[in-house]
Amino acid sequence: GAGDIDAFVVDVSAEVTLFVRLLGVPVVIITQPGDRTDEPHRLAYAAARRVIAPWPEEIYAPEHLTSLGDRVAFVGGISRFAGRRRPAQPRGDEVVLLGGGGGADVSADDIAAAERASGRPWRVLGAGSGAWAADPWDALTTAAVVVSWCGQNAVADLAAAGAPAIVIPQERPFSEQRATALALGRSGLAVAVPRWPEPARWPDLLDQASACGEGWTAWRADGAAQRAAEIVRAEAATGAGA
Repeated sequence: GAGDIDAFVVDVSAEVTLFVRLLGVPVVIITQPGDRTDEPHRLAYAAARRVIAPWPEEIYAPEHLTSLGDRVAFVGGISRFAGRRRPAQPRGDEVVLLGGGGGADVSADDIAAAERASGRPWRVLGAGSGAWAADPWDALTTAAVVVSWCGQNAVADLAAAGAPAIVIPQERPFSEQRATALALGRSGLAVAVPRWPEPARWPDLLDQASACGEGWTAWRADGAAQRAAEIVRAEAATGAGA
């Protein structure tokens, strides 16, 4: 029963957070960027014991989270690749498009036109007609530039790989990806554009992105998963002692 649970981790959902808390179970909620000032989110943050934001506060600090004080923890970007060794060889000339899931408003024709205009070879992973790669680490660490949507997993993987990047937000609830892209563009960690660029813009954008990549340590991917786990562990211990 609920009394046997010391802590419950909820990935984003305000509804599940409130339901579990009403059962008397301590909740840790993982949040995402974007405009989450609506009443359901406000109630969920108030009900949770801790809120984990998987990005660095120095880069993106929305007031609805910072107002929670010590209950929110900005742990850095959580990537499965954190700490993984990068190849010794220098980056090549290839552009990698990291599509991922969740849908996109970019067609195969758009991608083909961008490749022709860029004058560089492109490798497409998980977008449109691109191949799915279960482990894109080599592509992320050897590409001249990675073009990516702007979800939290993708951004954390870019950070772990130190990849020069162009990020293009896709439409998501609460403008999540747009908020992330704005933060990355302001900080200079990546080149951020609001929508898929016209073909003629690609050579200049790729040149701009080639100068990025060194600043990704600011996204704090190293140790982020461990920091999040420690928060959960501490809350579970508190719940067990209650």
